[in-house]
Order: sequence, then structure tokens, then C-alpha cells
Amino acid sequence: MCYRFAMKLAAFVLFGCTSALAAPNRDWTAHPAIVQIDDADEIYALSDPHGGAKELQALLEANHLIAGTTWKGGSAILIVAGDMIDKGPDSLGVIDLLRKLGPHVIVTMGNHEAEFFADPTNKKAMDGIVPELVAKKIKPADVVAGTDAEGRGRWMAELPFGVRVKKWFFAHAGNTNGDSIAALSKRLQSAVDKDGFGAKDITGGNSILEAQNWYGDSDTGKKYCDALGVKHIVFGHDPGAFGEHGHVLASKDGSLVKIDVAMGLHEKHAVTGGLLLHIKTKGNDSAEILDASGNAKPLL
Repeated sequence: MCYRFAMKLAAFVLFGCTSALAAPNRDWTAHPAIVQIDDADEIYALSDPHGGAKELQALLEANHLIAGTTWKGGSAILIVAGDMIDKGPDSLGVIDLLRKLGPHVIVTMGNHEAEFFADPTNKKAMDGIVPELVAKKIKPADVVAGTDAEGRGRWMAELPFGVRVKKWFFAHAGNTNGDSIAALSKRLQSAVDKDGFGAKDITGGNSILEAQNWYGDSDTGKKYCDALGVKHIVFGHDPGAFGEHGHVLASKDGSLVKIDVAMGLHEKHAVTGGLLLHIKTKGNDSAEILDASGNAKPLL
């Protein structure tokens, strides 16, 4: 009770009020809603690190992608499909590590990041990233406005909502509602420009960042892939997708791949240390699962 009161008091002091704050304006040409890449032969992907900076560091080091904060993965790219913040103890550590690794790392926005910008006093943030910011004497309002000294806020606010790498598409919840990439980009950009990160197309129940069980019947994945011009949609957000927690799993036809395994932080079904999806796109595409000890298991 005392802690909750203290956080409410902190919110009053740091935000001035509990209403949503305006995120920084976005240059959609420089920071598109959907990033597209056609020259990567090797992809690594994970999602939902949720404040697990220590676990994230260890997972990437065990698979020889980083040494400290230096990228060691050569020409490969790493995609982190959202939800860097909240739940775990070190949201800022996750953000700072991924920023330091440079252009080989592409982070897409998760619902926790979008909800923080839509309302930084929401319960998830107040129990997650906000106390970290308060402890470091950083005003959450400055992060949301993109004016914090370290630039974390503007960096997060300019994250893409999805990324296509050759025939693979990555997004936090994965639900494109059957749009083409052009239509999806236009819809998401318009939603943010009009209604901010709280727009229903961004964080609504059927959105690209929030939807669960959106794939429904067995044909949905392929239909959505065809509309995007890809063969696979990779998503996080829903660790119980396909009826099993704690594992990277593909749908029966391989069109959908779920990569949220909870990073060992906040669910009884979590895989301690997390898992990586490793994709090779040169020649016939293949995919395997890498664990926090560097062991590999075929997926596709």
C-alpha cells in the first residue's frame, strides 16, 4: 500500500497529471512504420525480453552474437520483436544494450512500449519502467516527449511496427489483418498521426501489437503471408500460442512462428535464459532454435 501510494505521488510530481502525454512527432520517411530488407542471408530473432537485461546479454553471448556491447554476428541481423520493458528488473538495461549494438539490430515496437507512450501512468509501466526511471531521476514525461538526455524516448517512439526480411515478416503480435505491406504501413502511420499510440490499430484488441489467437483457422497464416508477399510471419506477445508455453513453435504449415518464451522472467512455463530463432535465407530457407547454452534444434 505504501509503495502504491509512493508511485501515485511520483506520478503526480513527474507527470503533473495522469492524462496521456504527446509523443514526439515522427518523420515517417526516416523511420517507416514497416522496415523492409532484401540483403540479409542470416537472421536471428527473439521477443519479449521484458527487462531481462542479464538474461538477454547471456543469450546473445552464448550464441556468439555479441561480446559485451560489441556486435560479433558479422553480416547477420538480430530482430527483437517488441516488449523490451516492464515485468523484469532492468528495462533500461535492455534498451541500452540493444541501442549500443548498432545497425545490425532492429527492434520493433511492442504493446508495452506503445502503452507507455499512450499513458505512462498505466499499471504495467507503473509496476515496471517508471520506478526505474524515478530511481535514476529521469522524468517519464521527458521520455514520452522524446526530450530525455539519453535519447531513449525518441528512439523508442520511432521504432517500426514490423520488419520484412526477404520472405519473413516480424511484428510483436503479428496480426496484419490481411493487409499488404503498403496498406499496413499507411494504416499504422495514419493511426499514430491521428490518435497516437493508443489508437485501436496500434494497441486495440485486434491490433498488430495486442491481438492474440488472431490466426483462427489453419488458412489464416498463409492468407496473411500471401497478402504481405512473404512465406512466414514471426510474432511474440502470446507465449501460449499453438497451445504450448515455453517453446518456439511453428504452425502446421510453417507460415506462422511464435517466439515469445517469456525469457525465464515472469511465467512458470518460461524457458530460463530465453531462446533464439535462427534463420538462413540463402538458397532454401531453414530455421532452427538456439538456447542459452548455444545448443541448436531444427524448426523448419
